[in-house]
Amino acid sequence: MKPLVLKAAMLVFLLLPVSFLSAQQMQSVFLRDGRVLKGEVVDQTATSIQLKLPDGKVLELAKTSILRISFKDAPPPKQEKETKKTEPTPEEQDAAKKLEEEKAAKLLAEQAKKDALAEEKKARQAKRQKEIDEAKRNSLELYAGTGMGSFQYQTEDYYEKFLNFVNLTKGASSGGQFFSSPQTKAQRPLTVSARYSWNRLVLEAGGSNFRNNASMVVPGTINTSGAVVPNQSSLAFSSFPETYKQLYAQVSFSVYPHPKYDVRPILGYQRIWQKADNSFLLDLSPAVPGGYNVARKEDRAVADYLHGPSFGMAFDMKINEKLEARFEVQSYSLKGDSQANLSTYGLTIGGNPGGDETSRILNHWNAKGSFLSAKLIYEWKYGLRFWVGFQSTKIQYSLQSTRAEIGTTNPTPPDQLFLQQIVINSIAQSYAGATSTSAIFLGVGTAFDFKK
Repeated sequence: MKPLVLKAAMLVFLLLPVSFLSAQQMQSVFLRDGRVLKGEVVDQTATSIQLKLPDGKVLELAKTSILRISFKDAPPPKQEKETKKTEPTPEEQDAAKKLEEEKAAKLLAEQAKKDALAEEKKARQAKRQKEIDEAKRNSLELYAGTGMGSFQYQTEDYYEKFLNFVNLTKGASSGGQFFSSPQTKAQRPLTVSARYSWNRLVLEAGGSNFRNNASMVVPGTINTSGAVVPNQSSLAFSSFPETYKQLYAQVSFSVYPHPKYDVRPILGYQRIWQKADNSFLLDLSPAVPGGYNVARKEDRAVADYLHGPSFGMAFDMKINEKLEARFEVQSYSLKGDSQANLSTYGLTIGGNPGGDETSRILNHWNAKGSFLSAKLIYEWKYGLRFWVGFQSTKIQYSLQSTRAEIGTTNPTPPDQLFLQQIVINSIAQSYAGATSTSAIFLGVGTAFDFKK
């Protein structure tokens, strides 16, 4: 009996560490369905584990079904709490329903806001397309006008200063005239223009004409008998026309078409002709002791031609159904030539028959100009229009080269002539000035609308 009890005690003693070790190696596997399994993880792959249960059975569990694994004993599941979680109270149901309703209302408000923005964008696009359609044009306009204006001729003033300088360089014994700017009386200026508009494109061509009646009284001296006889006084007077003619063609394109206003960059080309035809300058000089009475007729024709591109902006605005305002600002970049032909026919009384002199001065110019205009147009009926406007032009000359061909019955000594040419080319730049025009116009016009 005792040996049997002793064997049983030894067996229990040997199995006790194994049982304790197994208990230490047990893990708790919490599944997503709420179950908790106990066992030993004996193997695993990337997607599953193998769990050995206490009864020795091995289960293969997908890792996606496992919530967590604990190496401590898991507390017994509380069925009541889980039941409560799966079956919310009426209060919780009401709160959840209210939250869902709030989320749905928020989503509806956001969608309504998006729809409103889309509708607003669509309305803006439709409005803009309507403005573009209403701004489309297909019309021809013709205008003519006259008014009051003024014109100052730079080239005429330049040659007068130039001739004063030449007379000074001849020497005191040769005498000469001393010119000043002529007195001018402006005539009525004229302007005409044609404008064709097609959608956003505008083509224009036109011109203007300014005219002055100029007069001058020129004092001076004449030597009729050489250095032994003093110079005698002379007085010249004349009346002659000055003219300014300008033609232009330009194209402009609307950058933002609108039925009430329009902004367009302008690209154009300008041609400008100016002329002063002083063909009857009468010069009289009474004799001094030892001299002779002198009567001379002088012809002075001055003309220049400029041409070049122009750049600027145009702005049109419809004030109401009948009134429209138009504005233009442009800059000119011009070049050209001018020529002065001077002829003198002399007659002495009581002495030598007299003599003729001919001179010519040639210049090449660069010029920068500016142009400003404003026009107010009233649309009457039957396509007839009345308008009032203002325009101003200023052209600043810059001399590039000059050549003087000065002839005389008493030729200048070569050394003095050489000195004259050097001085002429060195100081002629300072004589360059500016031509300017300005006018207020009243006129009529007509329009042909090809869209109707």
